[in-house]
Amino acid sequence: MPSGAAAGRDAVPENPLSRAVAYLLLRGKPLPRLSMCFFDSGQNAFRWLGVFVHSAGDRILFFPGYAAAPTEIHSFLWGNVVWNQPFVFDHVSLESDLRTWHVTTAGSTEHLGGPRTLDLGESRVLWFGLSVADENALRLVRQKTVVTAPVPSSDSRRRIEGLIAARDKAQFPLISRNTDHPRRTEGSFLHFAFVVGSKGFPEYNGPEIAAPYNSPFLSTPLPVVLRDIPLRSHRVELSSTRELQITCCELPGTLKTPLTFTGPGGAGMPQGPPRLG
Repeated sequence: MPSGAAAGRDAVPENPLSRAVAYLLLRGKPLPRLSMCFFDSGQNAFRWLGVFVHSAGDRILFFPGYAAAPTEIHSFLWGNVVWNQPFVFDHVSLESDLRTWHVTTAGSTEHLGGPRTLDLGESRVLWFGLSVADENALRLVRQKTVVTAPVPSSDSRRRIEGLIAARDKAQFPLISRNTDHPRRTEGSFLHFAFVVGSKGFPEYNGPEIAAPYNSPFLSTPLPVVLRDIPLRSHRVELSSTRELQITCCELPGTLKTPLTFTGPGGAGMPQGPPRLG
């Protein structure tokens, strides 16, 4: 792992790289790219944001780097319960048409779908927002990360060579807050907005960030108009055809859960888009 990682090794199968590799090696299909993505907390210790994969089926997969695997899923739409059940959440999968996505357990044995993306024009869509209570909810990056996956011995070499080829061409971005502005002194939580599109799409700097408006997971609701929110955007080339923009910021308030995903226009979103002032 890169310099800045904490001492020691992470050999637990829950680490996002191990989960992504197990998913890919078990299928044995070729893949364009695998990209590890890190978060710089500014405390001399990198955290996992997650691992992105552009799959052979033209789906975009995101394996979040949570510190502890969620064992339940609770979902709301306009204040109404959609899902409330045991669910060992493994990754998020965006369909090849970039219109719908779903959450999936390990091995894709179960999935819950329905959320839609938001068309931002110019060959790009807002996929989702990821809110994190604080950096401790993200897994610490260790100097050595071990991945484990069962594969048939007759095909193991081909699968491993394919994985190495996908990794060699990948970008491994280090996502960070906007350090040109002072940190918020009052309570705040981390938020990441994910925009996906065709390679080379124009950077999105508009108001849509899939913030968790009126979310039951917030201690206090977000203001309808978000002002003076420093943002920092990063670009990731997922493959020769797909690119990703990740925008990081701090939002006012506190989360009652380690992390939450918000679909564009979902979870009690007020009419009209949020505005960043």
